[in-house]
Amino acid sequence: MLALAVLMFGVVALYAYLADGAQRTLALGAMASMLSRLGVFAYAVPALSRSFLDGNQECIRILGRIFAGP
Repeated sequence: MLALAVLMFGVVALYAYLADGAQRTLALGAMASMLSRLGVFAYAVPALSRSFLDGNQECIRILGRIFAGP
C-alpha cells in the first residue's frame, strides 16, 4: 500500500515537472491515465482477491483480464 501511495505522488510530481513545458495536455492525459490504472489496482484487485478467498472462482478470470491490459 505504501508503494502505491508513493507511486501516486510520483506521478503527480512528474506531471508538475512536465506541465511547465509545451506538452502540458499530453502530461495531463498521461497522469489521468496512470492514476485511473492505479485506482483499479488499489481498489478492485483487493476486493476480487477477498472474493476469491470466499470461494468465487470467477475472480481469477477477471483478475487475468485486468492484468492482461486494455
